[in-house]
Amino acid sequence: MDWKALLGSLVLPKLVLKVQMLAFVLFVAALLGHAPDWSGVLGFLFFFVTYLSTYFYNDLVDVNDDKKKAVYPAKLLARGWATQEEYLFIAVNLFAAGTLITALYNPLLGIVTFLAVFLNNVRSHVRGVLLRQLLLVIVEYLNFVAIWVSFYGRFPEMLASAVLLEYCFLYTLGHLVYKIRKPLRSVLMRPDCGVFAALSVILAVPTLYVLFRHWAGPVFGVGGALLYILPQQLRVRRGDLNDQAFVDRIFWQHSALMGITGLWYLAGALIILL
Repeated sequence: MDWKALLGSLVLPKLVLKVQMLAFVLFVAALLGHAPDWSGVLGFLFFFVTYLSTYFYNDLVDVNDDKKKAVYPAKLLARGWATQEEYLFIAVNLFAAGTLITALYNPLLGIVTFLAVFLNNVRSHVRGVLLRQLLLVIVEYLNFVAIWVSFYGRFPEMLASAVLLEYCFLYTLGHLVYKIRKPLRSVLMRPDCGVFAALSVILAVPTLYVLFRHWAGPVFGVGGALLYILPQQLRVRRGDLNDQAFVDRIFWQHSALMGITGLWYLAGALIILL
């Protein structure tokens, strides 16, 4: 196992992604008038460690396919930086220990975390695009719920859920652009993908209602969405996703972008709360 690569190429980028999601939760909650309980950081870390097991499991399932194409640096197994035995050991122990500790810390958080991990692992065995992406929406939403439970001690209310689901649908569309490896316009023309765009349009109504509760809402909400969506589109148009060097570059660009977007949402949350 290349431990430096494990920490630098897998753990750290995934932590940046989850912190970005945390910042978005704080932003949405602030718009709805909720102040966080900062002791929730501990629950968030328990959730992150447990959920980390899914990345190891998914790579084990996909390793044969991953070896045939250019993959992100986070795919340590496909790039020969780890063995299947090491990955299996880490996945099992992270899941077992993480689930136990999370459930003992907060039973509700433990249940949500378990469901997120379980459904993500199930998704690894689904091949149909529509069902696979629908599971992605559910898993991403459960990620948000776990973070919300950590910092607010309860499930997000209906308006909050609408905004979080809108994020999930937009994320799924961006994910489809990468997986299908065609521009967003071509992706939306597919019947099995257009449904996510349609649902996103429907959820835009309650999302805009929440955003316009404060002047910072549309500025930071729409700005954050553009920070994520536009680079997804541009990277497909301007490079070859079969070129390993290009894939490496967009991986690090994407990680940096997630960090910037997280700071953007956090700034919006602080402005609203203060």
